[in-house]
Amino acid sequence: MKRTGIVKKIQAALIMLACPFAAFASQDGGEDYHPFVVEGKIWYCTEENDAGDSFKLDYMISGDTIINGYACKKLLSRRERGRKDFNWYFECGLMEQGKRVFEVYKDRIITLYDFSMEVGDFFDYKNYRALVESIETWVTPQGREYKMWIIKAIESDWHGFFYYDVWIERIGGYCWPFRPFHEVFADGSFGVDVDRCIENGEILYDSGEANGVPSATVQDRQDAPCFDLQGRRLNGVPQRGMYIRDGRKYVVK
Repeated sequence: MKRTGIVKKIQAALIMLACPFAAFASQDGGEDYHPFVVEGKIWYCTEENDAGDSFKLDYMISGDTIINGYACKKLLSRRERGRKDFNWYFECGLMEQGKRVFEVYKDRIITLYDFSMEVGDFFDYKNYRALVESIETWVTPQGREYKMWIIKAIESDWHGFFYYDVWIERIGGYCWPFRPFHEVFADGSFGVDVDRCIENGEILYDSGEANGVPSATVQDRQDAPCFDLQGRRLNGVPQRGMYIRDGRKYVVK
């Protein structure tokens, strides 16, 4: 038994030496900071398509892995839409350095959240650029206080759409916890809403009790370009049919 324990300690030490981010994976980023990447945390979500059909989509942090030398937590997901079963599947690795959260893949590392940002800071995610418009405080029904970042996506390659989202400390974006900006897809999906977020048996977020959390909305600019559902730019508002402008879908009958 003693020898087995020593071997495990040696293995753990070797992993820490081999992984430059390993030492930061569980750091909380400060005395008052609540980490995002926590073993066992689960998000129960609802995904909705253009027809109004709802599907279950859940995320869970469970287990450890090493990807390209980086020690990570495993992000798992299960979804009703587009899969044959409702089982858990591996999505990517997650690690947290200070107040920054990273998605880790075999070929790249992407910053998912930066909870150290201040008002006026810019944030880049894939082909999006966002601006922190304001930082507010959300008081939960249990009296806990969490910081909220009101995020405005100002640049993207997705047909010039402009979106808002709200990041909540410890929980992430409540419109889609693993996509920092709320968006409309060409297939008609409006994205995902978080119903509940639970950590170690504690309900961190419940959409039915989220009083004081601002709604994530999109700007409705009348001068914004119009697109069809396949993402092709139109010359203007069509005489009939559906079109998208500034992230919202409209119907002309």
